[in-house]
Amino acid sequence: MHRFLFTITSAAVILFLAFGLFLFYDRSTRINSDTLRDELGFINVLIRSVHDHARLGNRESLEAMNKAAEEARRALPPRFFDSGTETFLHQLADSPSEEELRAAVTELGGIARRISASYYENREQSRLVFIGFGLSMMVLVGILLALALRFHLEHTRYVGRGAKLLESLERILNFESENIDFSPRWLEEEELLRQVEGIAAAHRSNRELAEHRVYGTLEAFIPRMREILSHSVPCDRLAVAFVDTAGHVIAESASSVLPVTHLEPGFIEELKDTSLGSILTSRKTRIINDLPRHYEEIHQSESTKLILEEGIRASITVPIEIQEIMAETTRAFVSLMERKDNETSLHIIRMSRYSYILARELAKSDSSITPMMLREILWFAPLHDIGKIGIPDRVLQKNGPLDGRERSLIEDHVNIGLSVIHSMNSGVNRIIDLELLNTAENIIASHHERFDGTGYPRGLAGKDIPVSGRIVALADVFDALTSKRPYKEAFSIDKSMGIIEAGLGSHFDPDVYAAFLKALPEIRLVYDRYKEI
Repeated sequence: MHRFLFTITSAAVILFLAFGLFLFYDRSTRINSDTLRDELGFINVLIRSVHDHARLGNRESLEAMNKAAEEARRALPPRFFDSGTETFLHQLADSPSEEELRAAVTELGGIARRISASYYENREQSRLVFIGFGLSMMVLVGILLALALRFHLEHTRYVGRGAKLLESLERILNFESENIDFSPRWLEEEELLRQVEGIAAAHRSNRELAEHRVYGTLEAFIPRMREILSHSVPCDRLAVAFVDTAGHVIAESASSVLPVTHLEPGFIEELKDTSLGSILTSRKTRIINDLPRHYEEIHQSESTKLILEEGIRASITVPIEIQEIMAETTRAFVSLMERKDNETSLHIIRMSRYSYILARELAKSDSSITPMMLREILWFAPLHDIGKIGIPDRVLQKNGPLDGRERSLIEDHVNIGLSVIHSMNSGVNRIIDLELLNTAENIIASHHERFDGTGYPRGLAGKDIPVSGRIVALADVFDALTSKRPYKEAFSIDKSMGIIEAGLGSHFDPDVYAAFLKALPEIRLVYDRYKEI
């Protein structure tokens, strides 16, 4: 449409310039005609004065002739007065003869005829130019009128097509349609279509967000959420991290289109070592447009370093004031257990971290260990002995050896804990059609099973024991061996590993122990950080 207006404007400018040029030419032609007419008048006066002098032959007629000659010489261009003409005019000044007067009249008549011919030629040329200009103006005006009419029609169609486009958008906003039925003809319509498509895309994203299930596993939720958000904003990576009550930031599920992942689920960092504390305090969204600069000049954290290595250059951090219900319940139960048992909060932290590290290492060769299971092992490993809440204190806290009945009571903590968690899992399943505590059930039910089948409560053996139970069993025993108890001092890591090695194939899964050996440097870091002094 802009190009159409440009064409009309150009035609109008050409018409205006052409009219101005014609006026200039017409004025020049008129001036030239007036000049020629004046010059012809001077020649005619001179010719009459020559005739008068030839007839009268007196002094007065001679003076009048000389005066007319002088005025003609001054008024006419030099081209009309060649040497022959000047000779005639000089002869006329000194009592010319009759023959000289006739020759002068003939010469002057020739000049008059040339001036007259130039005058009429100028008039004819002016007439032809006027006719040509008139025809040109008629054509240009016709073109301009045609363009104006075309513009009016196109503008009317443009308005109608714009209304049709807006109607398509209205149908989308009213959930009556999913598509925009519009084919642009003009650049303005293409731009308008892009804007409308952007509005429609944002609306679809909002609709998908509104209709998306807000419960379920993070592994299912996060990728879909990243896909929906990508309709509105560039989103290469979407991740969730939790802040626990001990002041740790724990990386959770992530969905990324980037080729490498360095910040993996389960990554733990002290809250004080990050810049997230200000977000938790302000409860406001933080936008960092230049993440490398933020890392170099404002705050350096290990988590930021890792996502920079992935290729992320900008980030949006949104505080979500929703706690993972099951994880909070876990922490509440663990806090309760600290009052019942000799276990400490540091033991819970260590064995859950050991379990997670073992699971992550084992997942490299065991595809059954999913990212969701990794997170659930980290969350629910502390629940392994939750059933001890049902064991009498006199048995649970006895310093001496247990008799058969007391041993049976202790072993029953597995069934007690399983009953509690199974009841919770069933209740959740009835509400949202999801079983969120299956891994917790497996850990509680199988962490006292032995690889050779001599464990309890079901006597499972080998790979029939859930992998989460085999992992937690080794992590729990390792922490018990390396920790001080009322009945023993803490063993060194090397001595503890020797004891565990002696139980390979009987008590412990050799594959889990192999993963333990590979992850030993990281396990030592956890031990050094959370050991009890």
